[in-house]
Amino acid sequence: MNEVVTRAPRGIATIFGCWLAGLFAASLISREESPSLAPLIALGLALSWPLIYFLLLGQTGVVNRNTPLRITMIGGIVVFSGISVFVSPAIYTSLGYWVLNLAGIYIAVNFSARLDADAYAKGLRIYVLAMLPLLIGLAWYSYVPGARLGQLKGPLNPNAISLVTMSVVVAACIFSNRPMRYALIAPGAVIIYLTGSRSSAVAVLMAFTIVFVLLQGRKGAVQMVLAAVILAGTVSALVLAVPEAAKHVDQYVAINDKHRGIQSGAAGRVQTWEEVWDLALDHPLTGVGLRAHEGLLKTNTSAHNGYLATLAEIGFMGFVCVMALIVAGIVNLLRRQGDEQWLRVQAVLLGLAMGYMVLALFERYLLNFGNPTSLLFLMAILFPRVAAGTRHVEIQHGVKGETRAVLPDIRLAHDVGASYDISDDKS
Repeated sequence: MNEVVTRAPRGIATIFGCWLAGLFAASLISREESPSLAPLIALGLALSWPLIYFLLLGQTGVVNRNTPLRITMIGGIVVFSGISVFVSPAIYTSLGYWVLNLAGIYIAVNFSARLDADAYAKGLRIYVLAMLPLLIGLAWYSYVPGARLGQLKGPLNPNAISLVTMSVVVAACIFSNRPMRYALIAPGAVIIYLTGSRSSAVAVLMAFTIVFVLLQGRKGAVQMVLAAVILAGTVSALVLAVPEAAKHVDQYVAINDKHRGIQSGAAGRVQTWEEVWDLALDHPLTGVGLRAHEGLLKTNTSAHNGYLATLAEIGFMGFVCVMALIVAGIVNLLRRQGDEQWLRVQAVLLGLAMGYMVLALFERYLLNFGNPTSLLFLMAILFPRVAAGTRHVEIQHGVKGETRAVLPDIRLAHDVGASYDISDDKS
């Protein structure tokens, strides 16, 4: 059995946090609906600048930290999404996004292989602290009383704002200090409420439940059930006793709204989903090209379902590779529950991943490289197979049945990118 023992390179946590937050900042500067190539170029620069850092580090230990299944599925995604480019009606746009996909996957794999638990946590903290001022400023600029945040003013629509805010709120759980954690979660929760995004609210609640239970164990599960009962009772009492509270709840849930209510077919999405499914059936092997399905729809501007959008864009084989990578990543996260060193990071990433998969049922994002929430989801499913910064203990058996433990005489690497390979030495 071979394991690579490494220490996270200097500065990688800062680069990780700034990479995520910088991508969102770029989306605010250049509007996506602009007809020019400027938004795509800005996105490319914001996404790919860590390439220089990783190219300087080299590839030491990166391949060793990924299973053959993961490498195969990533290769399948690259190949099948590349094939879809040649049949795309918007070939240059699809080609541009395919190149961005290559860069995004390469960078995410390198981050996953090189971040140890401390660096991962520090990077997430930097992400939260950098994002909150941006989100609060965006909310201040875009809010129009009586309308959903971003609906009438601003560079991003309500669902895009809530999608990004969701990852910030969940990532704030990385802070172990309880008052600080709640202080950072609160403004994000308010922003999600102002967007009126029900899918993001459900995703956050699911993520919080998973994080809380994983961090608290069985005791936490009991506490979560009690907290849910108390919360449900409190909300019910307020709705019954205070007419203004009932008004706000009804406005947010919008059950009777003709555009978003229960009779609207998932806010008009059902008809769109049928059309996207037909696109997938018409192009089962090649798909229609990355981001090309949006221009082929007649009922909506996008699929509003990440799974169907992926299926239509890269075909059934590419979709199978995507789902296999996701399932393997979730299983890997679940297996790491006993690792105390990684417990909080693992809990945050698992909660975020599961919440994001719920969100993908109603938004066009699945494997996407244009927003930090999707990148964090990718980081979650690429969670390191072997934790960086750990020591391998080798057990050797003597000739008379004696057992002795041997700790390799090594020190964790302090140089950037340095690593040591430790193998079993059996007589």
